[in-house]
Amino acid sequence: FGNGVWRVGGEGEKVYADNTSVSKSIGDYLTSPLLSSRLKSMSTSLLDERRRYVMASTCLEVGITCSYFKAHKQGKPFFELARVISGLEVEVTGRLGRKTKFQEEGKAQMIVIAKSREGGGEVEQGTKGEKVDEKKVPKSASFDPDNPMHESTQFVDPSLNTVPPLTTLDQCILLSLCLDVKNTNPSDGLTATQMTPYLERVLKNKDDWMIYSTALLERSWLESESNHKRERAVLQIQALVDQHEEKLTITQSTYKAAVEDSKGAEERLKNVHRIVYPPRWGIKRDLGERYAAMGILTSAAEIFTELHLWDEVVECYTHAGRKQQAEEVVRREIERNPTPRMYAALGDITDEEDYYRKSWELSGGKYARAMAAMGRMRFDKGDFRGCYDCMVVATKVKPLSPSAWFLLGSVSMRLKEFKTALSAFSHVVQQVPEDCDAWANVGSIHIHNKNPESAYPALCESLRFRRQNWRVWINKLYVCMDLGKWDEAVQAVHTLLDFKTQNSTMKDIPDMDERVVRGLVTETIKALEVVLRDGKGKDSGDYKAKIKTCERVGEMLGRISSVVKTEAWVWEAYAEFNERLMRGETKVMDCLMKVHRCLSAKVWGAGDDEGIEKLCKLTVKICGMHMKEEGRGEQELKQSRAKAKFLARNVVKKLEKEFEFKKGEEGEEAKKLVVILGELDE
Repeated sequence: FGNGVWRVGGEGEKVYADNTSVSKSIGDYLTSPLLSSRLKSMSTSLLDERRRYVMASTCLEVGITCSYFKAHKQGKPFFELARVISGLEVEVTGRLGRKTKFQEEGKAQMIVIAKSREGGGEVEQGTKGEKVDEKKVPKSASFDPDNPMHESTQFVDPSLNTVPPLTTLDQCILLSLCLDVKNTNPSDGLTATQMTPYLERVLKNKDDWMIYSTALLERSWLESESNHKRERAVLQIQALVDQHEEKLTITQSTYKAAVEDSKGAEERLKNVHRIVYPPRWGIKRDLGERYAAMGILTSAAEIFTELHLWDEVVECYTHAGRKQQAEEVVRREIERNPTPRMYAALGDITDEEDYYRKSWELSGGKYARAMAAMGRMRFDKGDFRGCYDCMVVATKVKPLSPSAWFLLGSVSMRLKEFKTALSAFSHVVQQVPEDCDAWANVGSIHIHNKNPESAYPALCESLRFRRQNWRVWINKLYVCMDLGKWDEAVQAVHTLLDFKTQNSTMKDIPDMDERVVRGLVTETIKALEVVLRDGKGKDSGDYKAKIKTCERVGEMLGRISSVVKTEAWVWEAYAEFNERLMRGETKVMDCLMKVHRCLSAKVWGAGDDEGIEKLCKLTVKICGMHMKEEGRGEQELKQSRAKAKFLARNVVKKLEKEFEFKKGEEGEEAKKLVVILGELDE
């Protein structure tokens, strides 16, 4: 039965692709409760070692076949049943250990403690007790000496670093349990951490070529996601590719390593039906793709050339700047077998729109990439209407293309087609929810449509994925002002100030908008006054919340005034804030004097009549505050009047010099100032 499962499942993907009914019937049978119950009943009547071995192998094959048909939940019990029948003891736990060479104290590390059943052995293969030639198993790639990582986790307990050997069947079962972890968990770093201990335990054994190769390959796939381990991962895959060839390579540099130490086909295929190992060309293609992702484009192109993957060859040569070689390959393939993809590639190389059109016609209007590429070319040339027409067609043919939808949204915004743009960017965020730029554009469109309620969640999503985009923070600031979210508006102001003061690459951030700052001051104080007017006491939650908001606004004004010191409106807003919250006459006077200095530095000699009128009005207000008698002693009042007199006389002199007016010809505020000066002189 076991060989039958492998024979059907091992014919290759073509069998299942060409005969869907056969594929479905096999999958239905393997996942049926009938098969599971039969295997369980048979497992209870085991008499000898050979039957135990055959039954465990059969369960293992069934589970792997279920995994092939994506029936992961149905395959999981078979893996566990194979473990029980085999007698393999597995414990997933934690022990103190070190992963890096410079780690002094042991930290909790995940470990798989496995032990084969007493008396269990390879009865079918007859290898029990034979000495294994480790030179004939694949070579495990090592880290560079400068790499801080250990080859494998080093546990504080020395006994955990030297473990007893496992039978080859139990090694296959451990690999199947590792596969089950991969099948039943999301593809993230935590899943890789859970899989690694299984592989480390299997790699302690070097008695089977296929099993050891599978563990090395799976470990390489996991390590390729780590910056410290990516180099070893790629070298390991290269070694696994090279071991299929009897030629000198970087990983087998001698004749002995390439020929004499290699195992024969019989040894290599001994356990192929009990593990999941890709074909030779599959590993080779995977290696080429990883080389290309790392920027090793020439080597990747050579691998793809050996596999006759001409599309990938052209892409590698194009990205490597070898357009002439890429064009030669494309034209040769077009002469041999013209395809829409090759014509589109020729269009990419030559930047000629006719080839995209030919690709589109050859595909019968079904090759969306050709139309999308034509749209991008027109967009780069500034033909936005032509790009729009192309992208509309491309997205209809292939709706699941986020990049095409994004370009359609971008060009629609250029053409003021905001309804189409909103639909396009909505498709993008539905297909790629973490696309922060698409979320930001959705928010911008809602702002243009004067719909801040819809813009707010879109901008929040954009900032959730990329908080360093100051343009989105500015949009969120204005939206929060429209929605009355004063606390979040203050947070946005603080974030923009952080960007401007701490990040040298963001010096182009505009200064704070006067309307925003004044609006925050006015509205937060107004909200506090409404709470007090409604009769809510100072112990109420509303009052405490509004006071807290006002405190945040005060902190914001302090930061703005420390950054923008020469703008009069900043100190005016600060003075209003201090005055309306009754934070003390001294603070108000200090802010007003700074406003006076800022205005004086700008209006005199600049012909700014409006600014001079404003300065005179401010001087009148300051003098009035100095002349108040309430709560002041005689000496203090005398000093205040002297300050007011000095300030008023200085402004009047500059007014006479600026306008040379005669008595009775002053402006309204200037007249008030002259009157005050007269009172002070008495």
